[in-house]
Amino acid sequence: MLIFLTTLALALFGQVLSYTHLDKNQFLFYNKYHKNSRLALKDADRNGMRGYNGPYDRGQFWIFEAEPEVPGCFYFVNEKWTDWKMYWWVRYGSRTKSFGATNLYKKAGQLWMMEPSKYEEGYFYIYQCDTFDDDRVATKAWSESEEELWSEVELWGWPTHGDTQLWRLVPRFTVSLYTDTLYKHDNRHNQVGYNMLKPEMTYGLINGPPGETPTKWNTYGEAIRNSLREALLVNDVNEANSNDFMAYMDLALIGVSSRKPEKMTIPGGKNCKLVQHRALIEENARGPYTITLMAGDRVICSDSDDIEDDFIIEHPYQTPR
Repeated sequence: MLIFLTTLALALFGQVLSYTHLDKNQFLFYNKYHKNSRLALKDADRNGMRGYNGPYDRGQFWIFEAEPEVPGCFYFVNEKWTDWKMYWWVRYGSRTKSFGATNLYKKAGQLWMMEPSKYEEGYFYIYQCDTFDDDRVATKAWSESEEELWSEVELWGWPTHGDTQLWRLVPRFTVSLYTDTLYKHDNRHNQVGYNMLKPEMTYGLINGPPGETPTKWNTYGEAIRNSLREALLVNDVNEANSNDFMAYMDLALIGVSSRKPEKMTIPGGKNCKLVQHRALIEENARGPYTITLMAGDRVICSDSDDIEDDFIIEHPYQTPR
């Protein structure tokens, strides 16, 4: 049975977004007014921030980096240009604020918080953390048509709270956990057991988009790992199974992806099957790419028709994308 989840736990305490493995994970910001428009960095440029209504582009993914000294506040780092963060500044000779990106190494103007809407469930306002102003990130309602890929974004400080200022977070990766049966034999009619080689098996990460390899040292691998951690936590997977998934993930991210064939024993008088932990890691903005984590396996036996064990993932919990 699949365990399905999104990687953001929306537990809210006051005006602060509570999270588990939000830090170092990757998300898209979808605007409520422009249904398909995502917040994106068009170019490695201070004025490159736009709303993007087109196909996949890495500039639309944002890496969340928590600031330990300011709880609830984050740097939003662009995944395509990882030296660039979301940023605001005051124009020279003016009191007008501008909204864009910067590659400067300083905190001022780079910290942001998300405040949930009181009226639109699942949507947030994006506020600055280092001022007391009410300026919120917004798209311009009049600047985008169905044919245009890019729209203007700005900081909006007026009292009106419209749909152009509301955003929802969509995780880059959605993870489904399950246990697959690879071999099954009912040996209850025979009191003599036997040994055999396991069927040809794969361990580690397989498939995925061309040209991108998740590793321990890149943001792609880091986000996949954190998405798996969130899946295990949200669905309350037991410690032994969680350790199994994470151990194989960590091995895969350093390039270990296979094991030598092993023997297994089917005892006499038992109904047995060989099962393996697996995780489907799907990219939400760039389908139909799905990476599969092939994790640990076990031979499980029973005296009856039903073969049950804590190793088997049988969790009914599901959450929407």
